[in-house]
Amino acid sequence: MNRLRQFAVSNGLQVMVMNIDAFRKAESNATYKESDKLSGRQPIEFVQAARPIVIIDEPQSVDNTEKAQEAIRALNPLCTLRYSATHRNPYEVVYKLDPVRAFELKLVKRIIVGSAMGEGGMSDAFVRVENIDYKKGIKAKLRFHKQGATGPVEASKLVKLGDDLYKLSEERAAYQQGFEIAEIYAEPGSEFVRFSNGITLKLGEEHGGMRDDIQRAQIKHTVKAHLDKELRVRERGIKVLSLFFIDRVAHYRDYDEAGHARKGKFALAFEETIAELAKDPKYAALDWLKLPVDKLHNGYFAADKKGVVKDTKGDTQADGCGVRPDQ
Repeated sequence: MNRLRQFAVSNGLQVMVMNIDAFRKAESNATYKESDKLSGRQPIEFVQAARPIVIIDEPQSVDNTEKAQEAIRALNPLCTLRYSATHRNPYEVVYKLDPVRAFELKLVKRIIVGSAMGEGGMSDAFVRVENIDYKKGIKAKLRFHKQGATGPVEASKLVKLGDDLYKLSEERAAYQQGFEIAEIYAEPGSEFVRFSNGITLKLGEEHGGMRDDIQRAQIKHTVKAHLDKELRVRERGIKVLSLFFIDRVAHYRDYDEAGHARKGKFALAFEETIAELAKDPKYAALDWLKLPVDKLHNGYFAADKKGVVKDTKGDTQADGCGVRPDQ
């Protein structure tokens, strides 16, 4: 509370960093309780008298309720500035920096997209579980090969218990035996689809495709490009950071039945690739490659209260926090 008084009465520039719960009105909130240390006044009164300039980072997750907006108004701000790339309410836009403008100002260089495609394998029984939903009856969204006018093409379709991929694929022979939907399990975090032939696929998994091979190729290409770029810019003191956006947390970090963390297929593929490239004399100048390989990567995911990382859908507060790399 003494620091709050200093913020309010100082003649110099003062900055106070806090979250919205620190000044949201509630019976248990000390900000609204009279304090002997403040001559019997409520701490909020000192903030109000200062007419602060309020700066809100990511307002879409801060002032998104009437009570939150009331709490901000209670600060009696001289003005309120909100910074975000995804405003829900744009208020009065003072400045906008979109990707095009950022490029024009030379704040970013460019984005290069490297694609990877698999050839062959269209005769195999390919199926991937893309989504499982129970809001209007238990259904699963599957991706599979469907017979088209000029040959097989990938298609996505919602299926229910009893549906047969042989019929849905326009009678492709690969699905003729055992690809009826025998079970769809929709409990969040444990979703899976079981076919009559016994094949069971969890959410995000696939059978018969070349996806794993393509993803390993993408990882290897990205790691090599990262090392090559670091060799080019290391004398200029520029740090290189490579990011992978993945479909499921479990593909990077999974947990066994006892709750112990274990490496997913992406983490294993990365470590295999970095260990292989670290042996190349071309990269001998990169001292950090001599560190233990499991120290050279990390994930940034939403986590529960126990620190267990989890999948989210992008529409909750949990999406804004997580485990992030230390380096």
